[in-house]
Amino acid sequence: MKQLSEDEIEKLIHTTCSDFLHQLFVTSSEDINENSIKEYEQYGIILQGNNLQMYIDRILTFTTRHYNFIDEMKSNRNTTSILKYIWGFPISTIKDLINTANENVFHNMITVDIENVSRLAKTHSDSQSLDCVIRNIFEKKEGLIICPNSLTKQYLDRMTLDWENGEISAVIKSKNLEN
Repeated sequence: MKQLSEDEIEKLIHTTCSDFLHQLFVTSSEDINENSIKEYEQYGIILQGNNLQMYIDRILTFTTRHYNFIDEMKSNRNTTSILKYIWGFPISTIKDLINTANENVFHNMITVDIENVSRLAKTHSDSQSLDCVIRNIFEKKEGLIICPNSLTKQYLDRMTLDWENGEISAVIKSKNLEN
């Protein structure tokens, strides 16, 4: 798979299924483990430059679909790269996610609790711990995307809309109701 051209990799990013995206694309050769008991971990297509950006953008399209994005991300071999990208979202992207993300993503990955996210980042500043924290974020459903104060009203409007549309369970389990 190391012999694929940039164009072939780009085509795969745009056309393949989510399982293939999560399991066969990697960001370095160190992510390929020829001795792994999981067959898919023995191979990998290394993403670099523009292809990495395209890959992350394609993964993020899954936030609008009605399936469990958080559970899918647990099997992703590039969670660290994706989260670093997510943490740097501009306000316009966060605004779009508030409007378009499925209930699972909206209520579990967007937080208005800046202190909690800052505490997590400070507590786990070294790279080994950060890797562990990144895995646990999806398991513990910690907020990943910080909603800036300027979008708090829009966030609350979306939460109210979900409640009115019968998504009561998702609203009650919202990350932000814990705060």
